[in-house]
Formats: sequence, C-alpha cells, structure tokens
Amino acid sequence: NFIVDFWGRTSVGKTTALELASSIWGNPHKESGGLVFSWDSTKVYLERMANFFCDVPIFPDDSQTVDDKILRNTLYMVANGVGKGRGSVTGIRYTPSWHTVCFSTGERPLTECTTFAGARARTIEIFGSPFPDVGGEFISDLKKGIRENYGHAGKRYIEGITSLLNKEEEIEKIISEKYQEIPTKKIFILQQKESPIWNITYLTQSLNILNIKINAESGEIIEEKMESALNFQKK
Repeated sequence: NFIVDFWGRTSVGKTTALELASSIWGNPHKESGGLVFSWDSTKVYLERMANFFCDVPIFPDDSQTVDDKILRNTLYMVANGVGKGRGSVTGIRYTPSWHTVCFSTGERPLTECTTFAGARARTIEIFGSPFPDVGGEFISDLKKGIRENYGHAGKRYIEGITSLLNKEEEIEKIISEKYQEIPTKKIFILQQKESPIWNITYLTQSLNILNIKINAESGEIIEEKMESALNFQKK
C-alpha cells in the first residue's frame, strides 16, 4: 500500500485531480456521496472504506481538516494495510485488511503529521496545482464532464483482466508444452491501440524471454515470440 498526496494552497485543482482519478471507477462527486470522501471521517469509517474497496484506490480529501494525532494513526493504518483488532462479547471480531493506493489532498504535506518511517516512505508527495497554466473555465468543464461520465474506464479494465484470466490455462500450456520453459517472472502491460491489447512478458529459468500479445476484448492470442535474454541485452 502507498499514498499519493497532492498538497498545496487552496483552489488549485487538487480535489478535481481526485475526482478525475476516481471517475475511472464510479461517481467522483463528494457532495453526492461519490468515491471522493472527506478525511474528516472516523477511523472506523476509513478502515471500512479501505476494506470494502480492497484492490481499488481510495480517495480521501482535505487532510488539513483532521487533528494531527488522528491523521497520524489513520495514515499509518492505511499504509500498513490492516485494521485494528477488536474483541466482542462472543470472542474476536473479523480484522479487516486491504491492498490499496490512497490518493489524498491537503494544504500541507501528509508526512508532517507523522514520524513513522514506514508511513513516510510509502507516501509520494506532489506539490502545487495538478493543472498548471489552465484557466478556471477548463477546470469547470472538466468537473462537469467527469461528474456526468464516469465508471467506463474501470469497467474496460476489469473486462481486460477477465479476458486475461480466462486465457491463463492456454498460456501455461504454450509455455510448458510448446516452449518447455518454466517462467520465473512476468510483466503485464495493458496497451490501448486500435483495440486494447495485453502485452505479457515472461522471463524463464533458462534466461529466455517469451512475449505474448492478447486482444483484451476477445481474448485471442495475436502474437507470441521467444528470444534469449542475452540476445535482448546485446540490442
């Protein structure tokens, strides 16, 4: 887990950047109950949000509205990826956990509130306006556009992941039977060309590189190529 912290003076487009990022997955509008929510929430609320949206980013806004002590503990909890252990009358309650990227905004750096090295090391700070050299009209048009059109990119991404998972058995068969290789590492890149394409690269135990390209919409394998990693280095 890590945190991307947009910080700087007010009214420079930080919350708009949060809305733009969250619009990939759904309604970004904070005031209408969207995915962007206030840092000024209880620790339990943020814990449950991170757990519910496990493997999807979360988008807390305006960190300056929270007391330093509360913010410090909450930041450490988000970065650590596990909630607080709790007991109940009948025993032990479920302890929530998550994997996430936390996109945050505030008027000062998040890391000022904490001395925890782990939380500080997992925080990427971005200072200033995310939209330099643009006027207010652009920001207004952008907000209007993403508040009326959202959730499409995330849906396409999940469809691409699903098509890839459906091809997993076929890919493993190609690697083991056709090339008689054992993969040790793999890299997945989703490319947007005329149609979305999964570009998958495997590094094998015998130091060969297998590249497979799959149409992310149809799941069709459109290209496969094997070459030695040593030859690749020479290029």
